[in-house]
Amino acid sequence: MKRIILLVTSIAIIFLIGCSRSREEKAKSLKDAYFKIVEKNLKNEEIDNKYLKVLLEGYDYTKDKAFRMDDGNLDGSDYVQQPYVFMNGDEKLVLIHTNFDNKEQIQPLYSIKKNNNEVTISYQDSKSELNHQDDSSKHDFMFTLISDNIKIHQHISNKLHHDKERWDKIYNQISANIAKNNDIDILEIGQLIGGKYFLQEYQESLNSTINLNIKEYIFENNDETLMVKYLKDKNKILEVFYNDKESGTIKTTMDKKLLNEQEKLHTGIITYINNKEFQKELFDDVIK
Repeated sequence: MKRIILLVTSIAIIFLIGCSRSREEKAKSLKDAYFKIVEKNLKNEEIDNKYLKVLLEGYDYTKDKAFRMDDGNLDGSDYVQQPYVFMNGDEKLVLIHTNFDNKEQIQPLYSIKKNNNEVTISYQDSKSELNHQDDSSKHDFMFTLISDNIKIHQHISNKLHHDKERWDKIYNQISANIAKNNDIDILEIGQLIGGKYFLQEYQESLNSTINLNIKEYIFENNDETLMVKYLKDKNKILEVFYNDKESGTIKTTMDKKLLNEQEKLHTGIITYINNKEFQKELFDDVIK
């Protein structure tokens, strides 16, 4: 009798442990699912259908069109990417299932819109055999921010600054000026940079009735590019653009109010990062 009780107790404990693990694996949100999948990737742990079913229980998904690259095999199965899209209100999680010569990988991308900010984060193992890129210096984590909040843009922009970059702080200064009064001219910018620029003038069409006269100044060195686009008729900056070539960081601020009084300031950042913790820190700074 004691053996039967012990056996039943053991089975009950195993069952409860199994249930507990299922509860632990189920994601609290699509953001939580993203970081759990990233963590499994970093640990080189298998991500199978059974795990994903438990993790994303209760979330519906749709399949986007698959991307195939045929290297000559008749079945065209050398390289296949199949995106699965999960939605929950303003949240979106895209899981890209990649199959390359029967080697499989899940690459996650997560995005959310909140308080006029749109943030996208993603992970792709640049060292994986499934990655067709030869650039071994490419970082695995990506962070993208689209916002009309200049304070958030400046906050994230300052966090991305590296001491070797000469023009990053100048970009921030121009961006802040655009948000405040947009009264900085090219002579002052030239003095700040201390370098020569390439100038081009052209017309840019917004639609069939609006043509903009643009003066575009481009400063460039081996590491960075800074582009300042003026509306010639108003002598105001329409857009400032910055690119750090090594890290792949791009930042832009556009004064859309010059085009339409109903419009707002538009800012954007896209950058590559080399660790999950910093990606999460930037995300949490924007989406609180």
